[in-house]
Amino acid sequence: MSYTKMIRPNGESAGVRRDADRACIPEDPRNSDWRAYQEWLAAGNVPAPAPPPAPAAARPKPPPDAHAVLASLGLTPEQIETAIKRAGG
Repeated sequence: MSYTKMIRPNGESAGVRRDADRACIPEDPRNSDWRAYQEWLAAGNVPAPAPPPAPAAARPKPPPDAHAVLASLGLTPEQIETAIKRAGG
């Protein structure tokens, strides 16, 4: 049995992944898989480190703010609201 640490994008721990079946195990003492992992650690085992985060270029960009885009085109606040309403927003 082996495990790999998991981390969130903000760097916080997110539990572990059991490598045999790729199950994600949360840090929850009520979870039997987490307790089994704790026993595995107590036996002297060490999990693999978390994989590095994806490069920034590989992450999708958030959608542009419609208000900001329309304002950059020179529309007035009233025109922006009308355009958004017409677009169904």
